Amino acid sequence: MTSETKPFSIGFLEELIVILEFQQRGSLMVIPIFLTGSSVNADEICRQYPDMAPSWITALTKLTNIAAEYPFSQNPAVVYDLLDLEVDKEVRTISIWGSGGVGKTTLARYIYAEIFVKFQTCVFLDCVENIEDKVLNFEGEEDPTVVTCSDHDWLEIAKARRKHRKVLLIADDVNGIEQGKWIIEYANWFAPGSRVILISQNKDLLVDAGVKHVYEVRSLRYDEALQLFSQFAFKQSYPPSDFEQLAVRAVHLAGFLPLALRLLGSFLAGKGRENWVAALFKLKAKLGGNIMEVWKLMEPSGDRGQEEWEPAADIMEGNESSEDET
Repeated sequence: MTSETKPFSIGFLEELIVILEFQQRGSLMVIPIFLTGSSVNADEICRQYPDMAPSWITALTKLTNIAAEYPFSQNPAVVYDLLDLEVDKEVRTISIWGSGGVGKTTLARYIYAEIFVKFQTCVFLDCVENIEDKVLNFEGEEDPTVVTCSDHDWLEIAKARRKHRKVLLIADDVNGIEQGKWIIEYANWFAPGSRVILISQNKDLLVDAGVKHVYEVRSLRYDEALQLFSQFAFKQSYPPSDFEQLAVRAVHLAGFLPLALRLLGSFLAGKGRENWVAALFKLKAKLGGNIMEVWKLMEPSGDRGQEEWEPAADIMEGNESSEDET
């Protein structure tokens, strides 16, 4: 991750060189995230240390070239433009939308981590179900004697309105027009300069709720999806020739979604061709190709490792003989 608010340092540049060396050996995958712009400029520090500058410039050039393979590396910069943080005259609401698993919440968390210091109150809501009732429960209560952890966010929102604070509010999984309208109208009582980000899978819902600044997080292109899947399934950028057709089928089953590609690729890594054929057939047959259900079954809970993904293993392996590819 790079950011204009965090200038380049010797430590950052030297670490980048090491990271790219591991990437070149195939030991890890590098996906750059530019939080405030698509360019990387280290001219000043390079002038101060001319002997070290050539290796730094080479590393930064490689980073920029890698970023060109991943259009979503620029997503945060686009959202920054929509947020227009330099303007303090209004409460501004923007939205991030896209299909499930495409990276909307991940993008919002990157943004939150980068800009929260600019606000007096910061709240990230993972669920906004019954938000109106939950917030209004704390209206008029100056200092409640008992507040549970689950109620803390609602109390903070109510206090921010009452005290006219500058707020960063991110609401994930907005799934109703009235829900979105209420959040926008309530946020108008926050101090000017406040920012609200609504996250949803439905663009029309957001527009109907009154959001004027909308950003779509798109799925990966086919070549990007295949490359990302291959990194997890084969620890290299592209599938071996004898797995190419199966990898293409897996990428389509995953819907080109980053999370699904990671989970499916990690599960299939190291397995033989027959296991791949059987696993992909069963996933499509038993789950109807619905990748939302696939990763609910595959994603480990807590800190469990891949070896404990038993629900997925039950579906993806089983004892039946593998089916013909067709």
